[in-house]
Amino acid sequence: MTRGESAGSGHELCDEPGRAEQFLAQPHVGVLSVVDDGLPLTVPVWYNDEPGGLVRVVTGQQSRKEQAVRASGWVCVCAQDEAWPYKYVTASGPAAVAG
Repeated sequence: MTRGESAGSGHELCDEPGRAEQFLAQPHVGVLSVVDDGLPLTVPVWYNDEPGGLVRVVTGQQSRKEQAVRASGWVCVCAQDEAWPYKYVTASGPAAVAG
């Protein structure tokens, strides 16, 4: 999946050139959302942001998350800073399971 950024009211988005990359280079817990059997599955995950905007998510093989990503082929991940002013970056798009 590649990174795409969006903002919400009262939040500071990392939207200036290089800010998203700087933000994602710091450790943050991400939140992954994927459709699982017609319903949303939203769970905390560790992620790795790679050059070119590729986002990798760490999950166990044969986990519910892995199965849902494999079945839907599309996910959304949000990484946020919990300190005010809130900052976040979202990534959504086609997803594939590696390994």
